[in-house]
Amino acid sequence: MKRFLPFDPDQPLLLPPDLREALPDGHPALLIDELVDQLDLSEIYEGLQDGEWGGKPGFDPRVMVRIWLYAYLLGIRSSRQVAKATVENIAFRVIARNQTPGHWALNRFRTRHRQALGNLLTQSVQVAANLGLVSLANVAIDGTKIKANASKHKAMSYGRMDATEERLRTEIEGFLDECDEQDEKDEETYGPEDDGMSLPEGLRDKQARRAKIAQAKRQLEERAKDHKEREQQKRRDAAKREGKTYTPRTSAEDATPQDSDQINFTDNVERAVMLSVGVDIRS
Repeated sequence: MKRFLPFDPDQPLLLPPDLREALPDGHPALLIDELVDQLDLSEIYEGLQDGEWGGKPGFDPRVMVRIWLYAYLLGIRSSRQVAKATVENIAFRVIARNQTPGHWALNRFRTRHRQALGNLLTQSVQVAANLGLVSLANVAIDGTKIKANASKHKAMSYGRMDATEERLRTEIEGFLDECDEQDEKDEETYGPEDDGMSLPEGLRDKQARRAKIAQAKRQLEERAKDHKEREQQKRRDAAKREGKTYTPRTSAEDATPQDSDQINFTDNVERAVMLSVGVDIRS
């Protein structure tokens, strides 16, 4: 008999975990976690206004800078994708201290504090370079290299350092511009309320979700039986025209959906159900 490790999806964690222990030693998220604490965020704090978050406590700028710095290093430009990562990606959860700002909060912070954030991203890369953890010659976004003419002694003149810093700032400005463009595209695709990852309202309740999944599976089964019946009828008709008799080996009632079966749905709830049971949905 095959043996497996115990698996109980309803078993709660006995002790609060330290998410940092889930990352291997030397993971870059651990550097970012400590690096941001050494930066001067006064430009952002001074730019905050009372009531900016509608009377609710806002996310600490240190959390938001951590998140956007890691997103920059990974080349993630969509606020919705960043928000999704803070929920699903362990490294993002580490640097965000398990906080999960929504896409609107991430977008608002980036656009509201764009200049200060750009300065902090630049400082972060420079600090990492000074630590010997990353070379400015290898910092790139989508393969666009930032060239640094370092000597064989790995030293740079002030003039060259200034030029390299300017190229780095240009790259970061380009990254922030692309974030704006991607968020505009996502807004057109999803609308302002849809975060692009949550289940529709009708699927958030466990019992309703199970019922919808069962309904979707029945629809696929009925479709498979109907398809098999029509296929067998065509063979009966063809055999009759030739004066023969066609007897199917199996009953259409025993037909089951194939892995390649597809079905079109326009309702968001039904589309989400079909995705959850592994059905290829194409509009």
